[in-house]
Amino acid sequence: MIIAKLIGYLSAFVWIFPPLRQFRGRFFYYFLILALTDPIVRFLYALKFFFPNVTLYLLVSVGLLISLPQLNKYLKFVYLVPVFIFSLILIYFLPLWDLTVLIGITHLLILYVIFKYTINYIFMNGRIQIFHLLLITYETSMMLKFIDRAFAFRTGMVEFYFITGFQIILGILFCFIKEESPWFSLRFSKP
Repeated sequence: MIIAKLIGYLSAFVWIFPPLRQFRGRFFYYFLILALTDPIVRFLYALKFFFPNVTLYLLVSVGLLISLPQLNKYLKFVYLVPVFIFSLILIYFLPLWDLTVLIGITHLLILYVIFKYTINYIFMNGRIQIFHLLLITYETSMMLKFIDRAFAFRTGMVEFYFITGFQIILGILFCFIKEESPWFSLRFSKP
């Protein structure tokens, strides 16, 4: 239990810093939402405002999707904002398991958008950004977390904290690596 609390506090602390490094970057709002999530959950918990964390994480997941810079403004306001509002309504009507599945689907969409953006970036610029690979790895780890939660594997909590530990390492890397960092890219020649 002490290790779980330590991992939780360390995660909340580490993820405060990536938005500072990503400031004025394309993914600033994505990292800002990630940075604010744990402190808000801990604050609400300290106030004895009990609610299933799944409800907040559904809103956070939709917020992360909306924050992606690859989506055009039309798509964000015509499609995703109503989805966000619809998610608010679903919180009151769906059981927790269904909400967890919706979070997983939302992160799958996020992963798809980031992966598509990365492929386009590689072909347009002739280089692979380590930042993009780390972002894909982070979203994949989020998918694994929600698969564990949705299907309640026996080792779910152990894997949950193991993945959180891995995400702490990614958070530290995001403190140093920015999307357009020339030092963290692999150039290749176009065929």
